Amino acid sequence: MNYIKNPKQPPDVPTPYVIVTVLVDQISFTDFVPKAQADIRLSGIVSSVGRSSIETTVWLEQQQHGQWQKITSAIFLMAARNANISGSAPVNKLVAADDEEKLILAEAEVRKKRRHFEDSGSVLNKVPAP
Repeated sequence: MNYIKNPKQPPDVPTPYVIVTVLVDQISFTDFVPKAQADIRLSGIVSSVGRSSIETTVWLEQQQHGQWQKITSAIFLMAARNANISGSAPVNKLVAADDEEKLILAEAEVRKKRRHFEDSGSVLNKVPAP
């Protein structure tokens, strides 16, 4: 795993972390109809990180007439866990290198606030009344 850098870990030892999917935040499809005879491309970015959480955005595209056409995109919330999956594992901070990356981080922060707001009203977080 190249994206979790542990300075105490020897370079030739595999990362002892496990990345798990916590939730699928959003999936969207376009009107583009993919062709069975053409290759597809899967791309993605890490759009935000917390202490042990990772938000990833992925999309699927197919080339048509020399242009890549988006088929679908999705946003996943992942979590880094320690080797025996008994606790969280810290992930490296994400630093925006340019204005485009700053926008990606800002959009991810809006989604994070929305998730927290929606989570606060969830019946799954309340003890049922007797």
